[in-house]
This record gives sequence, C-alpha cells and structure tokens, in this order.
Amino acid sequence: MANQQHLELLWQGTGTWNQWRSIHLTTIPDFSEANLAHINLRNADLSSANFTGANLHGANLQDTYLSLADFRGADLSGANLRRALLYKANLSGADLRSADLREADLRRANLSGANLSHALLNYANLSYADLSGADLNEACLIGADLMKANLWEALFKDAIVRGGHFQGAVFQRLDGPQGSRPGWSHSPLSQVVVTTLPSSCTRCPRGTFDAL
Repeated sequence: MANQQHLELLWQGTGTWNQWRSIHLTTIPDFSEANLAHINLRNADLSSANFTGANLHGANLQDTYLSLADFRGADLSGANLRRALLYKANLSGADLRSADLREADLRRANLSGANLSHALLNYANLSYADLSGADLNEACLIGADLMKANLWEALFKDAIVRGGHFQGAVFQRLDGPQGSRPGWSHSPLSQVVVTTLPSSCTRCPRGTFDAL
C-alpha cells in the first residue's frame, strides 16, 4: 500500500514534491497501488519510486526523473512520458497502451511482458532494454534505438520501426540439439528504412516491418 504522506505531498504538485525530495534523498517514495490517474507530475524527481500496481492512466510524466522506478503491473495507458528518464526502470507487465514515450530514455529498462501497443516510441532510447514478450503491435518506433535490446518473442504486428537502430538486438531464441546450450538469434540489421514522417507525429499510420 502507498505511503499516505508521500501521496499527500505528491498531489500538492511538482514544486512541493521536489522540495521535499531534495531533503529526503535516501527515502524511497511508495505509491504502490495508488490511484494517480491524470495527475500532473511533469519534471518531478521520482527516481527509485515504487509504483507497483498503481493507476497512472493519462498521467503527465513528461520530462520526469524515473530512473530505477518500479512500475511492475502499473497502468500507464495513455500517459505522457515524453523525454522521461526511465533508465533501468522496471516496467515489467505494465500497461503502456497508447502511451507517449517519444524521446524517452529507456536504456536497460525492464519492459518484459509490457503492453506497448499503439505506443509512440519515436526516437526513444531502448538500448540494452528487455522487451522480451512485449506487445508492440501498431506501436510507432521511428528512429528508436534498440541496440542490443532483447526482443525475444516480442510482437510487432503493424508496428512502424523504420529508421530504427537494431545493432546486436536479440529477436528469438534458438534451441540447439538436445544437450546443447540454447543459442540466440541476433538481428543482422544495422538500420531499417528511414521514414519521411516527422518525430513530432502523434499518430503513425499502419505499416510493416520494412527492413533493408
């Protein structure tokens, strides 16, 4: 359950929250299972915060500091996470449908099993991220950096990935002969076809995995 004091401070706005956080640097904010739908937390320092199971539907998290935050099972559908810092954040099993993650920093983030269908990930940094089993159907990843990302069993139906970078990305597991160690299939792609759509697009057309 969420910490009531933390919730009260958060609802007072980013200024009040950041002032409190600057004094309590070692405290881990706890918002687990809290209802924070449509809250405005732009520019807030929420690094390492616990948001497990929280409702953040439609929340404004633009330019927010969320490194090492825990969003396991959280509802972030329709949330604005543009340019958010999510380095090493745990978003395993999170609902990110139609979320705006354009230019977000998701390096080494755990997105395994996350629902990112219809999400905007234009120019997001997903290098070394774990996207195994993630749903990216109809997501827009124009110019996204997925270098060495784990995309094992990820779904990409009608996703737009042109202009993305996939050096060293893992796409599927290859089980070898009985008794041998399983191997991994790495992407042979260095770059996919560049689109003419601007990075500011808010809705991407349906498309295919158009790779060179």
